[in-house]
Parts: sequence; C-alpha cells; structure tokens
Amino acid sequence: MGLRRWRGLACGAAALALAFTTVASTAASGQTNTQVLAAVSASLSIKQLPGSLTPTLSQAVNDKTSPLIAGANDILNKCDPYWNHNQAAKPIPCHYGDLSSKKTVVIFGDSNAGNWVPAFDQIFKALGYKIDLFGFIGCTTAPVPETATSQPGFSGEWKLCNTWHRTLPAAVRAVKPVAIISASSPWSTLDQTERKDWVAAMKTAYTEMTIGLPKTVRIAMGTSPLYPQLVPFCLANNPSHVQKCALNYSSPKSWYATLLARDVKVAAAIKGTLIPSWQWFCKDFKCSPVILNYLVCIDRDHTTTAYDLFVEDSLKATLLKRVKLP
Repeated sequence: MGLRRWRGLACGAAALALAFTTVASTAASGQTNTQVLAAVSASLSIKQLPGSLTPTLSQAVNDKTSPLIAGANDILNKCDPYWNHNQAAKPIPCHYGDLSSKKTVVIFGDSNAGNWVPAFDQIFKALGYKIDLFGFIGCTTAPVPETATSQPGFSGEWKLCNTWHRTLPAAVRAVKPVAIISASSPWSTLDQTERKDWVAAMKTAYTEMTIGLPKTVRIAMGTSPLYPQLVPFCLANNPSHVQKCALNYSSPKSWYATLLARDVKVAAAIKGTLIPSWQWFCKDFKCSPVILNYLVCIDRDHTTTAYDLFVEDSLKATLLKRVKLP
C-alpha cells in the first residue's frame, strides 16, 4: 500500500509553487497524447540508462521526501492523519489549483493520490478550480475495514485509517465539491491478495461523499503500475539493461492486470468515469522504468514529479474528453 515506508515533507505554499515551476522547466511541455504514447512505446527499446536522467538516481534516493522529486509528497505533514492523528477524526485538506476559485475539486486517497497532484495542480489552476486534497499515507483509499492483520507493519495507524474512512465523507461534503477524484496505490495489501470488498466499499465512499450533492462529477483515476523492484536501485545495478527493471503483466492473472480489471468495476459501481493511466506507463503489457529521459518512479509505485508533468497535457486532454466539468 502507498507510502507504508514513506514519510512526507512539510513545506509552505510558496515553496511548492517554486517546486512545480522548477520541475516544470525540466519537463518537456506541450506534449500531445500522441507524443506521450509514442514515447511510451519507444521506451521499451531503451537499454542504456540516459545520461540526462530526470530526476537522477541520486536525487531519487537522497531527496525522496521532496515534492520536487515525487508528487506523493504533496500530501503534506500538516494535512495528513499519519502525522497528525487528530485529523483522522477531523480531516483537513491540502490546497492546490486556483486557490481563489469557489469551485472545488476533491482528490482523495492514499499516497498515490499525490502522484497526480503536480499535473492536476497545473490543469485545474488553468481551468479555474481549487483542489482540496484529502490524503492519508498508507491508508486504503476504499473504506474497507482494516485490522492489524490486514495492515502488517503499519503500527497502530490502521485504527486511525478506520476512523478516517468514517469521517472523510462529511469532510468532503462540507466543501461542496463539483467533482471528486479517487486515486489508489497498487498496494491493496502487502501480500497482494485482492480485497473482494473493494468495489462495494468504493461505491459506499462516493455515495456518502455526495449526499445532497447529486450533480457532483465522480471520477476514478486508473491504478498506476507496481514495478517488481525499487526502480532507482534496480537501475543502478543494471545501467546497461534498463528493461530488467520493467514490469511485465502479460498474464491476465498478474497483479497489475487484476487491478486494471478492478478499476473498470469501480468506475461502474460509483456511476462515474474512469481515467485510465496504464497507457502513460505501458505498452504491450510492459512498463518501462525509463521513458525518454525520465525516471518514472522513485520507488515501486510513486511517480516522479518530472514524469507527472510530462504527461500533464495528455492527462488534461483525456480528462476533458471524458468528463464534463461544471
């Protein structure tokens, strides 16, 4: 599950704005969906680690708590129940996008919700929407009952996770969102056993979050890949054999294939729209850890800010094509 062994970094809004601006300057801009998909396809032929890798392996390992490096860190300490236990009972969002807007889009989930914030921050700022990000690192996005057994290695926070699941719907309703977006880590459980109650729980979450808000648009982000090894370390050990660190999910019984099938069921259950993400990482059931000169993940499932910004325009086009925002 997202960020079980991760710790965020608190920083101010001005620092975040600088972070996004700095990283955006290093990421290719104006990439159409066709260009992004072509880059993904070509990535499967990458054998040698690019000399201009962005971010560098050193940054990925040594600066892994910075939003400059990974979007997951945009779930700040000050608005994350993992660090502020009282917020499990009273969830507080992090704010992005157009902070002056009266139209709010809620993004909720575990650490992988933060994966998309660098791109969504730019997208919704341009479209004139504020983002309220409700994130709880290491806590399941779906309100499935958690126990010490289902959350091994998560200390006593599993109890807070259950509390957060109960209190989050009211906190979301309070901001009267025009749209709600969920995002979830590919780590549903440590032993990679699919939660059979996941789809029903997601339906319950959206139902409770939209009580009295029948026009709220419901969106589910597709699950991003879970690479077989820690990507930076694998690449450091295989600089001339990059694809040894790739994910292959050609078997329909593979973990990632199972999650992609579940995404479709979730979207149907919540009566919402699925924004698939696999195409921005994978081609022909293979997901390269390097696309163009971008390091895709900082670990196994948390995307780098630079790569998130690379797919920004493609994400925006897909969102606006599939969803009519109020």
